[in-house]
Amino acid sequence: MIGAPKEMFDAIYNAVFRQVFSVIMKVMPPPAPKLYQGQGSAKALCQHISDTEVKSLLIITSAELVELGLLKPYIDLLEQLEVSVSVFDKIEPNPSISSVKAAIDSYHQHQCQGVLAFGGGSVIDASKAVTLQIGNKVPVEKLVGLFKARKKAAPFFAIPTTAGTGSEITSAAVISGENHQKMFIVDHKSIPIATALDSEPMLGLPNFITADTGIDVLTHAVEAYISKVDNPTKIPLAINAVKLVFENLPKAYHQGRDHEARANMALASFQAGDAFNFMGLGFVHAISHQLTAFYQVPHGRANAIVLPYVLTASFDAIAPALARLSIAAGLANGETNQRTLAQQFIDQIKSLLVEVNIPSTIEKIKTEDIPSIVKGARKEAVGNYAVPYLLSVRECTNILQQLQGK
Repeated sequence: MIGAPKEMFDAIYNAVFRQVFSVIMKVMPPPAPKLYQGQGSAKALCQHISDTEVKSLLIITSAELVELGLLKPYIDLLEQLEVSVSVFDKIEPNPSISSVKAAIDSYHQHQCQGVLAFGGGSVIDASKAVTLQIGNKVPVEKLVGLFKARKKAAPFFAIPTTAGTGSEITSAAVISGENHQKMFIVDHKSIPIATALDSEPMLGLPNFITADTGIDVLTHAVEAYISKVDNPTKIPLAINAVKLVFENLPKAYHQGRDHEARANMALASFQAGDAFNFMGLGFVHAISHQLTAFYQVPHGRANAIVLPYVLTASFDAIAPALARLSIAAGLANGETNQRTLAQQFIDQIKSLLVEVNIPSTIEKIKTEDIPSIVKGARKEAVGNYAVPYLLSVRECTNILQQLQGK
């Protein structure tokens, strides 16, 4: 029972955090970016950029997207619109502080006036850190934490190329530091001025990325819905995101050039991001962030694998919410009891994971790392999320042991 007093204190601390978070979201709601939506909307965003004072633009992206040629049409269009373009393509799948600093150097070297993020959540997160640093002229490390920026960010626009993190609308950015550390920057000033939800750049995505990022969307929507912070205007967004994922992810996975499925997944990602921005996340993210830091498991895949384990471990506390979500999203008819509906919802998630070839275990997990992973996960959840149920050290340890698949 040595851990009992600590866990009791954590429960009190988390309850206080939930109240504070709820007040902050009401008093200081995050702004929404100007939204361009539909096939060809990325080009409309380029036109928007050309209409601003930004005439020299740094595009932050990854080498893979450059190699695939996905960026070239937008570079050509921007230059036709008399916006000079420089490209920084050194962003990793889990962006590091060193790549962020290198992007900042590139921005200044090319005398840029704004940033366009072209990529998935990692690219957009890195771009948030870049633009906040440029606007505030302080070391990036000084921006880690809650609302540390005193000045607005440099002009920032985003074209997401995956339907996953929803980073194009959220206040959060995650950067990898040293020694397995994840650095969280949470600031409304990091939200882009404008973004484009365009299916065109998403058509060439490999199906495993479609799967990982698609279940990431589902995780955001579910964790937002079951959180202890309710927002009547955002709950419908979480519900619709769940509905869109179940209806469109299999099609986007198996028929990757289906514009409608891609567009619906992009919308689901945006809506889920909007929902969790106001209502928060939970233990799925708290655990998956540690797995990404320790073993470089891609964020979306880590969330996807961990999701059913956390829902099962929290079952008694969240069964009524899962049952309501299942009915609202059109996955059940409500003709049975709540616990049965909730279990059916978890089973449907497991079936979806199988359909898109997400494994159920992470064999990289080392037994000797589990105490540190659990400590980091609980610290993150207690101080950052309005969790519906505060998993104990023992419960978290049990989840990690199950994830090993031994």
